[in-house]
Amino acid sequence: MNTFTDSHNLICTHTLHGTILTVNAAAARALGMDPESLPGLEIQNFLSPTGRAGFAEYRKRIETEGVAEGTMVVRTADGTLRTWEYRNVLHGNGSNPVVHGRACDVTDHEEIVRALRASEEHFRSIIENVSDVITIIEPGGTVSYATPSIQTLLGYAPLELHGRSIFDFVHPNDVRHAKEFFEHLPGASPADAIELRFCHADGSLRIVEVVARIVMRGKQVAGTIATSRDITERRKLQTQLQTANRLASLGRLAATVAHEFNNVLMSMQPFAELLQRPSPKPEMVLKSARHIAHSIGRGKQVAQDILRFTQPAEPALVPIRIDQWWSVLYPEIAMLIADNIEIATDFSDPSLHILADASQLAQVFVNLLTNSRDAMPAGGKITISARRPAPGTTYPFGVVDDPPSFIHLSVSDTGCGIPPEMLRHIFEPLFTSKQTGTGLGLAVTHHVVERHNGRIFVESARGRGTTFHIFLPAAEPAIAQKEAARQRPQIRSRRLLMVEDEPAIVEGLAALLGDVHVEVSSVATGEEAVAAVEAFNPDVVLLDFGLPGINGVETCRRIRNERPEMAVIFSSGHGTEKQLATGLDDRRTRYLQKPFEIAALLDAIASVEAAL
Repeated sequence: MNTFTDSHNLICTHTLHGTILTVNAAAARALGMDPESLPGLEIQNFLSPTGRAGFAEYRKRIETEGVAEGTMVVRTADGTLRTWEYRNVLHGNGSNPVVHGRACDVTDHEEIVRALRASEEHFRSIIENVSDVITIIEPGGTVSYATPSIQTLLGYAPLELHGRSIFDFVHPNDVRHAKEFFEHLPGASPADAIELRFCHADGSLRIVEVVARIVMRGKQVAGTIATSRDITERRKLQTQLQTANRLASLGRLAATVAHEFNNVLMSMQPFAELLQRPSPKPEMVLKSARHIAHSIGRGKQVAQDILRFTQPAEPALVPIRIDQWWSVLYPEIAMLIADNIEIATDFSDPSLHILADASQLAQVFVNLLTNSRDAMPAGGKITISARRPAPGTTYPFGVVDDPPSFIHLSVSDTGCGIPPEMLRHIFEPLFTSKQTGTGLGLAVTHHVVERHNGRIFVESARGRGTTFHIFLPAAEPAIAQKEAARQRPQIRSRRLLMVEDEPAIVEGLAALLGDVHVEVSSVATGEEAVAAVEAFNPDVVLLDFGLPGINGVETCRRIRNERPEMAVIFSSGHGTEKQLATGLDDRRTRYLQKPFEIAALLDAIASVEAAL
């Protein structure tokens, strides 16, 4: 076989001046020419302009070094430019040296390389200029790469993060949550997401949405790729929007609330007049007192709905035994429900316990039961039941994950039912199908249940009544029994100072406390309170939160400066216990929401006595 003729390499010989002497068939085919026509032609004629310009340099190098290699751009017979990679060697000395050349066409390879380089530059440009931060995190949390946008997000250059733990930049309160997130990422798509607070170099906090996916090398975790986006401004705007919507809702609510409270006042007015008549009949006194108490409960519910809607408070979750909790709530419920409505309970297991806030749960049931009452103006029956679902239980009204971890509470009535077109709106704020009411009751109910990590559903049909289903987390009976077993002692206090600017409140409470042998003294302002403590020497101070002049918190501080261990019970018609300043929410302090019954005040006094 003639290796020169049949070689797939492109082979030729030429003189130092570039005159072609021989060409193999492969080289001729690559040029698109007849092999016989090439000898005698100048090699420069087949080079690109750049190649021709550099031929002199090529000749000098091969003449002095005996070898030359590199790439050249060749023009074929049809005008196409091809890239050849060559290695030429000078043979012979004297007046007729010959250059032996061997080349291969690398045009396709070069185009692939150029395309890869262009693609690499393109994606590098995207990565380095994208506003989101892309971070490569090694197992354990060490940052091995961060895009330049990290400087905008956190104020650090990428090299400042290299080799450091990503958790060094997470807010301390979020570190545990962040570590759990990165440790439990799934091994396949989709990526997981989390919101974390990061500390900026200037000391500010940034809320960052992090989307991450682990990278595997074989069966080993090689690291994590995380994409982070600053959502601080978005969260601020969402908060502002929520606030604006709430304020707009309150504006629409104002007229409704005024109407509702006027009805409450009007329902008390005639009975107050009857009690003021000379020598009213005993049965009329009892009837008037019952109607006034009912109206007070109605007004209290309206006020609590507004406060829960405008100032949602985190529930204080404790184990609650349902039947005991219901026995305490029932007298309040009975005052709100008409005599022609029967209330029945169906507790399949009296020892069932839930994890809940007793007062917030009470408001939920007051809202649900008053709705049932209003749906049965001619009378009917309300049934309250509680049971623990069996494993695998399913429900036609909705999906409940892990039913046995909840207690299923239900409130059913035999009322008129809710039309289908209204049913999907009943948990919306300000939505009501009744002529009276604020439209907040069921919205607050839904909100409270969700904050208890529970679920609420409703079933209803025209003429067949309505059932609300509430699922609340179950509590361990042993723990709950320990909580329930705590008994408060009878009060020891015999002297109470009331700091209250409403004379009617002072007069009424003083009369009731006198029946349990508690002496009461009162002042109307915080400025008078410190002197009154010295003069009266009380066992406990009942202190209004919103006083004229200095408020209740400042008044408490001044009293405690003189009497550090003085028991103080705050009372307020607005706000929540969380509004108490730091340092006042301690064993010496209790809180009562107005309006409250005398029993609640006595319980608060007993509670603070037990703590001191």
